[in-house]
Amino acid sequence: MRKILILVFSLFSIFSTVEAKSKKGQDRVLIDKVAMWQVNHQSKVKHHDLAWTNGVLFRGMVEWADYTQDSRYYDFLMQIGKKHHWGFLKRLYHADDLVIAQMYIRMYGLPNYNEFDPTIFVALTYSFIFGWMFGDVGQGLVLVIGGFLLYHFKKMNLAAIISMAGVFSTFFGFMFGSIFGFEDVIEPIWLRPMSKMTDLPMIGRLNTVFIVAVAFGMGMILLTMIIHIINAAKNHSLGDLCFDTNGIAGLVFYGLLVFAIVMLMTGHSLPGGALLAVLFIIPLLCIAFKEQLTDLCEKKKPAEKTGPVMIVVQALFELIEVLLSYFSNTISFVRIGAFAVSHAAMMEVVMMLAGAESGTPNIIVVIIGNLFVCGMEGLIVGIQVLRLEYYEMFSRFYKGDGREFEPYNTKQ
Repeated sequence: MRKILILVFSLFSIFSTVEAKSKKGQDRVLIDKVAMWQVNHQSKVKHHDLAWTNGVLFRGMVEWADYTQDSRYYDFLMQIGKKHHWGFLKRLYHADDLVIAQMYIRMYGLPNYNEFDPTIFVALTYSFIFGWMFGDVGQGLVLVIGGFLLYHFKKMNLAAIISMAGVFSTFFGFMFGSIFGFEDVIEPIWLRPMSKMTDLPMIGRLNTVFIVAVAFGMGMILLTMIIHIINAAKNHSLGDLCFDTNGIAGLVFYGLLVFAIVMLMTGHSLPGGALLAVLFIIPLLCIAFKEQLTDLCEKKKPAEKTGPVMIVVQALFELIEVLLSYFSNTISFVRIGAFAVSHAAMMEVVMMLAGAESGTPNIIVVIIGNLFVCGMEGLIVGIQVLRLEYYEMFSRFYKGDGREFEPYNTKQ
């Protein structure tokens, strides 16, 4: 009798498991149908792609893509991001227009086994750029101390980032000679952001901090291209290594462009105009015909048969997009200098309201003004640095298609 009962319970358990798995499989098929319907009909949706309604949809789709490991969803979401240049709607202080950022952040997952881990890179560059845009000794020390206390007592990871950013804010405060907005207490080690100007050939007089910011941006773009090349070499991806916008072809073109700009801005003549033109044209042609050159080198047949006229037209549009992206990514770093200047300007307004010109400023106005600038501009600068990290840098080398290590048994 005992054997019969054991057999009955075993059969019942097996049938229950099979039924549960069958139901789970049916649920997945149904969800797949719904998700793919949304993908195929996205162009007919009345709301803007970046509106909060779509932001919620895309956030859920990222989770579903992670669960199913279906590349169709990743490709769809990547197309949305690239189409809108990983941007937002106009209201940067309205939650509805920032919901889409959740999808952007989740699209950058963990680095894969053969990919460069950007953790240290981001920690250093984020803190450095934040400090440059928010340079003040006093306010930087407030961020250091406040971040340390929050991390120590509340264990907030964000507080540790704030504290690290405060270290660089303090450093640039000494470089700019500013302490709680007072610019007559210490002398700047480097320059005053609002007053230091530089004359450039063919351009004229510009704020020095703007020029240095663009030069810094060029250096960061070249560095991220090198990281992309290392990643492509590790993954044995010939097309990405040699012919990609951020590969060897892109590095040669952009590197030569930077070299030419530096030579012109320092008053030197360019060596061999014809030779330089050839060196510019060859990398651009490699980038434009990346797909065809990759198939030729790997001895593969083209995935789709495309006529020569259409290939040339596609290559032409590709070149225009590449050149515009190089230009926009470079100019985007001007915001570093712009916020360094605006920070100094805002503190100058605070000092004016406090009556600092009379020699006895109103301490209460100074304190309130510093708190206001720390809170408001600190938040804005933090968002702007994130944009530089994700769009101008991460998009050049980081795929983030790795998977988190999950041990088979976590119980010891």
